[in-house]
Amino acid sequence: MGESWRLNPFAFSGLTTGDFPLVWFLTMLVIAVIGGFGMGTAIDWYPEAQRIQSAKTVRDASYSIWSGTALIVVRNSLWAVAILAFFVLYPNIQETAKFEMAWYRLGFEYLPVGMVGLFFAAVVAIHLSTISAHLNLGASYATRDLYHHYFKPEAKEKELIWVGRVSTLILLLGSFLYGLMMKEITQWLIFALWIMAAGIWLPSILQVVWWRFNAWGYLSSWVANLGLSWLVVWVLPEFHLIPVLPDYLQFWTMMALGALVYIPVTFLTRPEDMDRLVKYYVMSRPLGWWKPVRTEAEKRGLLGSALRLEKGGN
Repeated sequence: MGESWRLNPFAFSGLTTGDFPLVWFLTMLVIAVIGGFGMGTAIDWYPEAQRIQSAKTVRDASYSIWSGTALIVVRNSLWAVAILAFFVLYPNIQETAKFEMAWYRLGFEYLPVGMVGLFFAAVVAIHLSTISAHLNLGASYATRDLYHHYFKPEAKEKELIWVGRVSTLILLLGSFLYGLMMKEITQWLIFALWIMAAGIWLPSILQVVWWRFNAWGYLSSWVANLGLSWLVVWVLPEFHLIPVLPDYLQFWTMMALGALVYIPVTFLTRPEDMDRLVKYYVMSRPLGWWKPVRTEAEKRGLLGSALRLEKGGN
């Protein structure tokens, strides 16, 4: 098929040119590292977190992580075989949108009659599970992290339930509109996972390694990245105010623009409550820049007692 060069992971087409530029490869490495530490790949981590948090015990949660990972390895292996088969069966397709229909074409055109029904049921189940997981995630953010935390802390459970229902409906309608805009799934997947989340991956790490980074800084990183990503990727290029940037440049642009928002917001707002920071530090001992909090914990005599507990003392 003339594509054997793709078997070489270092067959770069140039520094910034061609189908496989070096800067794209380096950007993917950064995304993998930052995304892994910051749990920035929402499509993988948050549904995983839902499964862990719903477990009865820590042991059950541990088993769920291992079983979920094993399932992903097996699933992706099947995908790899199916994708190679698709390239062999349909070697002359040039449009990305047609490549993205590979699963459906293989299933509906080559499976026997009974298996087609099972395949269709599996496709429906896959979509419903993904949709429900992210609707629950979005409604939880809107209800607990925004409405309850910032706007109305005294809200009763009945009111929060209604906020969750309305949030779910808004998210569902927004998803339909979002889907109508899509022409190529891959392009929108890159936008949703890499570009629209680029500005929040470092904040996800900073909230663990830097005592001064507060909730306002984290919230501003989300709001800024959601708005600026649309401007950089779609709106400004559409009006010819900036050129259409390759995806790796969009990623770095969003990283820089996001930092220009959340770092000033962090310093212009009050730090988190010291009592809460001390409690967190004593319990988890995070790495990074925590000297003021550590000093306060030592003044309160909490650090020594925690050390004794770790060693099995009284």
